[in-house]
Amino acid sequence: MIWGQQMRHFLSGLAISAALITGGAPVMAQNLFQPVIYVNDRAVTRFEVEQRTRFMQLLGAPATSAAEAEQALIDDRLRDFAAKQMGIAATDQGLQEGLEEFASRAGLSAAEFTAQLEQAGVDHQTFRDFVAAGVVWRAVIRQRVVPTINVSEAEIDQELTRQVETPILSRVLVSELIIPA
Repeated sequence: MIWGQQMRHFLSGLAISAALITGGAPVMAQNLFQPVIYVNDRAVTRFEVEQRTRFMQLLGAPATSAAEAEQALIDDRLRDFAAKQMGIAATDQGLQEGLEEFASRAGLSAAEFTAQLEQAGVDHQTFRDFVAAGVVWRAVIRQRVVPTINVSEAEIDQELTRQVETPILSRVLVSELIIPA
């Protein structure tokens, strides 16, 4: 009888050990802060992918999947890398202006927009990172592209003339379209 109890304890201990060993792998796979991919020695974590997916869905992006969110985060990391190579970084003031500008599209302040995101389960850092990537990328484009643009005064005058001469119809009445017989 004692031998049976010892055997049962041994087997249950063995079963628990096996469950911990094999059951630990799925738990580790579900670690939110586990890197999913590395971009230039910077990790993109499962948490970031889940947050970006939720964020994009809240913004109404069509059919946002985890793969699309992952690709967007990779693109953001590449944009940040390009900006750092050029010595560009988002200032606190520039970031705050970017947050306010983005939130204003929804008719909210940055604080109100962030509060609504947090109520929907999106961390405020996700919003900040999204906007920061856009802010530095704009600066990169300005530094790389703007110096290569050469618009003459004649081209500006020509476009202004075209804008002024093109009639703008804001309202047409149906009675104006029907010609009496």
